[in-house]
Amino acid sequence: MRTTFTAAIFSLVISALPAQAAPQFVNGLTLDGALLDKSGGTEVNNGRLGYFSDLYYDRALNQWWGLSDRGPGGGTISYNTRVQRFSLDVNPVTGAISNFAVQQTVLFRNGTQTFNGLAPSVASTLGPSFDPEGLVILPKSGNLLVSDEYGPSVYEFTRAGQFLRAFQVPDNLVPKVGSSPNYTAFQSPATPVAPSPPAGKATGDWKAWRSVPMAALPLRCCRTALSPMAT
Repeated sequence: MRTTFTAAIFSLVISALPAQAAPQFVNGLTLDGALLDKSGGTEVNNGRLGYFSDLYYDRALNQWWGLSDRGPGGGTISYNTRVQRFSLDVNPVTGAISNFAVQQTVLFRNGTQTFNGLAPSVASTLGPSFDPEGLVILPKSGNLLVSDEYGPSVYEFTRAGQFLRAFQVPDNLVPKVGSSPNYTAFQSPATPVAPSPPAGKATGDWKAWRSVPMAALPLRCCRTALSPMAT
């Protein structure tokens, strides 16, 4: 009897809960591609606002953060990597956003050396090369955790952008050519072999590849890494 009564109460509580509404698009913002950040630079490589690999809302401090990527040029042009703190109005009723404005630009540094979007110059060493992709803020310390695609690696920075530590990456994720680490190798030194398309399909027929098991493709690419710098 008690089990039946409890189940009935539980059923009544569930039925009284409001239905979860499906997410709906409210609005978007169009931002000027030539907009400058707060770093003091005025050119595309040192001051233009880099739009975002990741966004994070710090609920404790009501702050928005946007993570700039490694900069223009795909790793071939010098760009000091950075994160932007910005303000954004959100309508509490409709959810509409407005009034985007950069409040602070934080450059990532290790001591006085800035991290940079340039690809590693020495294949076996990451050094200051940094391709930021993901961002979270630790709720207890307020420090920034940033993931890096050159590695991948995960670094911890202060809110001022000062490097604190790099998390250990498992050895089996370290990219290697032979037995040596190589952080720039997209393919092995051997001549790359392009996989043949499925029988009866043209090479450009992308739909045909969806049914091909990944294990059947001779992929030779990896982008993983150890920590770039000692603490």
